[in-house]
Amino acid sequence: MNYGQVYKQYFSAIEDRIKNVQQKYEGWIMRLYHNTSESNSVVRGMLCRLYCQYPIFDPCQVNHIYFPIGYKSKFRPPSPTLDHTSSTTTTTHKSTKQMVSKEYGEFIDNNEGRGSNLETVAPEESRQTTRKLSAYHKSIYKAKRRSYGEAFVGKMWRFLPMADPLVSEFLVRDIDSVILSREVAAVNQWLANSTALVHIMRDHPSHNGLILAGMWGGSRTRGGAKLTSMLAAMARWPPRDVWDYDQALLRREVWPEVLDSLLAHDSYFCANPHFQSHHRSAPFPTRRKGRYFVGWGPLRNHELPSISICPHQCRPPDHQDWTLC
Repeated sequence: MNYGQVYKQYFSAIEDRIKNVQQKYEGWIMRLYHNTSESNSVVRGMLCRLYCQYPIFDPCQVNHIYFPIGYKSKFRPPSPTLDHTSSTTTTTHKSTKQMVSKEYGEFIDNNEGRGSNLETVAPEESRQTTRKLSAYHKSIYKAKRRSYGEAFVGKMWRFLPMADPLVSEFLVRDIDSVILSREVAAVNQWLANSTALVHIMRDHPSHNGLILAGMWGGSRTRGGAKLTSMLAAMARWPPRDVWDYDQALLRREVWPEVLDSLLAHDSYFCANPHFQSHHRSAPFPTRRKGRYFVGWGPLRNHELPSISICPHQCRPPDHQDWTLC
């Protein structure tokens, strides 16, 4: 895919999504993770214009976000091979991943207060402690800091809000997916009528993955430490730019940890034993308009004819007449 195709397919969708978020998710921030270099004046100029024009837009350079000081990220599991199952999320260009968060901020290393109680110890002990602290800080700043841009391939940058202490709730979406009112109603139901840590959606006959990488979200308010731990577990795997790698890590590191705190809106696989053995799915709270589905975008028009009659179990109890639920 050449640059012109990439721009047309993904970069041109950024402003559309900003307007989409502004309209559908009032009070939320749209953050876009990218690794655009200073030499790329075209893209940087576009991001700068959008940043100045839309207060809700938060472009984030992943190579400027670092792991906390002292984080040990060299560990690798015995076998780096991950199982691959079918997935329908589209892998977008690594500089065009986007997510929506209620709050946002950078990862900040805060070392204020280290050694602040030295006056309470003996002078010689104080000097020894000071020397140790000095050596510690020199070793840290001498070593090469590892950024999240280095630790993860582009399709996984959108997972970073899992560990961001300034984020309350986050939604992970593909940049080329249009935000439908159907999606917003499901998200609002998750936040208002459940205590689930994680929310996932499956709204097409091909949405047969456990967690679709561009159709899930989480609440740090309900479990920030747990979400941070899951992101750290994903960071221990070597970055691999292969199809379905983001979903493979979600299956391995997130799915097993959230089975007891998960809400899934599912219009086709609600009765599937593979899913139902872990949790009960909920029907979407609103009726489908036409054949449009959550995760749809203009580039997925070819998937619209596949929308078929949904199982009775996946329809709301009081709306069994919703054949295209």
